[in-house]
Amino acid sequence: MAALGPALTCYVYSPLLPRHTRLLKYTAAAPEAPQVLNLAIVTCALHDFCRPYIALSYTWDAPITVDDESVGLESETSEVLIESVTGAPSTIEIRQNLYDALQTLGPAMLRKKRDDGVSHIWIDAICINQDDAEERSQQVALMGKIYSSALSVWAWLGAADETTTAVAWLHTEVWAAMDESTKSDPWAEENMSISNEGVRFPKRDILVNRIQIQSLFRFYSRRRLLNRLWVVQELVLGHDVLLWIDTHPVSMAGFEFWLSLVTEIMPFNFFKLHAGAIGNELKDATQNLRAFRVTTELATQHRAGGPSDPARRILLQEAYGAGLSEAKTCVAYLIYLLAITGNHDSKDPRDKLCGILGMVQPFWPSSGTLLIEPSYATPVEQVYYELATWCMYIHSSLCVLSLVVRNPGATASELPSWVPNLAARGTDAPEDLQRFSIAKKGSGGYEAFHANGPIRSRKPCFRVDGMSLFARGHMLATIESLSVSLPVLEVLKIPADDTADDILCELQLLEFMMLCCTSNSPYTHGGYFGGQEIIAAVVGCTQLGVDYNEDGGRVAFLAHMMCLLSKFYMRARPEELALAIRHRCMVMLEERTDIFGTEVLKQMRDIDTKDAVKRSEHSDTDTVQVVFQTNLDDNMASRRMFQTNTRLFGLAHVSALPDDEVWILSDAKVPFLLRPLSDESGRYSLVGEAYVHGAMYGEFVDEDDQEMLWETVEIV
Repeated sequence: MAALGPALTCYVYSPLLPRHTRLLKYTAAAPEAPQVLNLAIVTCALHDFCRPYIALSYTWDAPITVDDESVGLESETSEVLIESVTGAPSTIEIRQNLYDALQTLGPAMLRKKRDDGVSHIWIDAICINQDDAEERSQQVALMGKIYSSALSVWAWLGAADETTTAVAWLHTEVWAAMDESTKSDPWAEENMSISNEGVRFPKRDILVNRIQIQSLFRFYSRRRLLNRLWVVQELVLGHDVLLWIDTHPVSMAGFEFWLSLVTEIMPFNFFKLHAGAIGNELKDATQNLRAFRVTTELATQHRAGGPSDPARRILLQEAYGAGLSEAKTCVAYLIYLLAITGNHDSKDPRDKLCGILGMVQPFWPSSGTLLIEPSYATPVEQVYYELATWCMYIHSSLCVLSLVVRNPGATASELPSWVPNLAARGTDAPEDLQRFSIAKKGSGGYEAFHANGPIRSRKPCFRVDGMSLFARGHMLATIESLSVSLPVLEVLKIPADDTADDILCELQLLEFMMLCCTSNSPYTHGGYFGGQEIIAAVVGCTQLGVDYNEDGGRVAFLAHMMCLLSKFYMRARPEELALAIRHRCMVMLEERTDIFGTEVLKQMRDIDTKDAVKRSEHSDTDTVQVVFQTNLDDNMASRRMFQTNTRLFGLAHVSALPDDEVWILSDAKVPFLLRPLSDESGRYSLVGEAYVHGAMYGEFVDEDDQEMLWETVEIV
C-alpha cells in the first residue's frame, strides 16, 4: 500500500446539528493514487429531501475467521485521505477491513454514480466522531432513520479467500439460472437430487459438487458479519440490500435461497451430508446462519408491519398479556427483539439495546412516553437499570433482565459484569426495582419475589443456630415436572474409533438434547409443543453436533432414526420421548445391520443391558452430580431441567424432585430449592441452588401491601 504522504494532520470533526449526519462524497482518484476513491465529508439533514446515498454495513473486526489467520488483524489500521474544500487534506484512521471494502467496492461505487447519480455513502466509522460519546449516542438514535433513508444498503462480507469463487458462482450464476419452480420448491424430486458427486439441479443440468458444498459451509462459518448484532437492524430497515462477496453483489433473495437450503431441518439434508467432513466449521456455519436467519425473518416481519401487523400483535399479546396498548405492544416487541438477538456478536454491551431500537422506532406512538434513548456516556449497569424501569412503567414487566442471561448453567456470580445485580442496594439502584410479583396459578393473588436477591435485609442469607439454618426469603414457585434423572453413565465418552460405545454416546446425547428442547422460554419463542417439533430441533443438532466421518453414514442413520421416531411420537410429551428413545434406537439398530454389522450390535446390546441395570439402581434422591465427558457445559450437564407451576423453566441439582419449592433467599445471588420435611413441622431441607429462566416476568407490587412480607424459614 502506497504512503499517503508526509505531514498530514488528523481530520477534525465539527459539531453536528440535531437530526443531522455526515456523508462521505466520493469521486474517482488518479490511477497512481493509493486510494481508489477521493473522499470528502459533507453534512446533511435527515429528511425526505436528503441527497441519495448508500449505507455500508460491515464488521469492525477482521471479517474472516479461519484458524489463526485473524490473529492481529483486529488491531490493524490504515489511513484514508479526506479532501477539504478550504484547506489541506487530512486523514482518518480506520480498520483494515473497512479500508479493504473501500478499495474493493470503489469501482462499483463509481458505477453507481455514473448510472444512478449516487455519489455519497454513509459509513459509521468515518461519518461519526467515534471519540465523542455524546455524538455517538445521538447518531445511534438516528441509526434507524439513516439506514431506512438510504437508497441502497451494501453489506460487505469481506475480501476474497479460497472459498469465494465457488460461493460467488452459487449465489449469482446458479441462482440466476434457476427457474421459478426450483426457487420456490427446491426440495421437490424433479428440482433436486443427490449423488455421490454432490447435489444436482436437473432442470438446468447444474452439479454442485462436494468441494463446492464444503466451500459454501466454510464461507458461512468464517464470515463474522452474518452474526453481527448491528447488521440485523441495518439489513431489516434497508432498501435494495446487496451482500457483497468480494466484487460480486448478491441480492437478499439469492442469499436467502442458499441459506434455506443449507439450514433446512429435514431427515436427509443433502448439503449437510456432503459437508460432514469439515467438522467444527460446519457447527460454526450453523451458528452464523442461524443468526442470519433471524435477520431475514425480522426483515419479513418488518415489511408486514412489525408489531403493528395483526398476526404479530396477537402473538405478542399471547406472550406478554392480552389487551396491550400501542406503547405496550412496542415494548413487548422490543423485549422480543432482545430475546432473539441475544446471541449475536457486539463489541459494547450497550449495543445489545442500541442496535435494535431502530426496528421499534417506526412503530412507536408519537404521543405519550418517549422511546428510551440510551447513552454511551452512561455506565452499562445504569443503562439496563433504566431499561428495566422504563419497561416496568410502560409494560409492567421486568422480563428484559432475564434476557441478558445467555448461559443456562451460570450462577449470578458468573454472569457478565454488565448484568444488573439487583442484590446490590447501591445508590444507583432505583427503588422502583425492589419489589415485584408474579401471578399465582389457581388464585387471584400474587406471590412476591425478587429475582436476583433481597429487597429488605442486608444480613447474611443464612444464620447458623444450633444444627439448623434460618433464612429470610419468599417462595417463587413449586416444581411441577422434571426431566428424567437418568445419568449418562460411563458409556458417554468420546472414543477414538467408531465403536459401539461411540454410537451409544450419540444416542445418549440425543436423549439429553431431547430434554433441552422442552424450554418454554423466550429463547425458543414459545417452546416446543409436541414430539414432532422436538424431533425437528434434534435432527438439526444431530447432523451438526458431531465431527462425522466423510461418508456421512452415521449422519444418514441418525437422521433416518429421528424420521422414524417422529411417526410414533408426534404428540408425545418430551419426558415420554426421552424415555422411549433408547429402546426404539436399539430396535432400529437391529434393522440396520448394513451400517454397523452384527459384532458392533452385539457389543451395543451388552452395554445397553448393563446400562439398564445401573439405571434401575439409580435413586432420584442421589446427590452425586453426573459428570459428562463431552464438550457439553459441565454446569448444565450436572443438573435436571424443571418446569414450575407458574410455567417457568429452570435447572436444578440432580436430586431435585416434584413439589420442591423455589425460594428467593435474602442476600442470595441465585434462587435456591427447598424441600418441605415430611414431618409437617414447617421446616425445610436445602436441596441446592437453581437457575430459573424467565423469573423476571412480573408486575409492580404496591410497596405498602402488608401481605408481601418476607418469611423466615428454618432449614435443617
